[in-house]
Amino acid sequence: MQPTEPVYKPSAARPSLCHTCSFIRVVAGRFDQVYLLCQNDLLPEKYPRQPVRRCDVYAPTTRAPDGATPAPG
Repeated sequence: MQPTEPVYKPSAARPSLCHTCSFIRVVAGRFDQVYLLCQNDLLPEKYPRQPVRRCDVYAPTTRAPDGATPAPG
């Protein structure tokens, strides 16, 4: 069995800036937990408590919601 990339779909009930940030990496736990890892070195908290409503280092992503890079134009 090959390992799979964690599937993460943001909840509409708990919108967070992390869902659309270019610094976030989705990390899967051993028991099907999903963690959002902030890879920006300027933020001291690497796993911010959700939902994040304001962030000084937020940078909008250029990825499509499904994780693919959108086509230009």
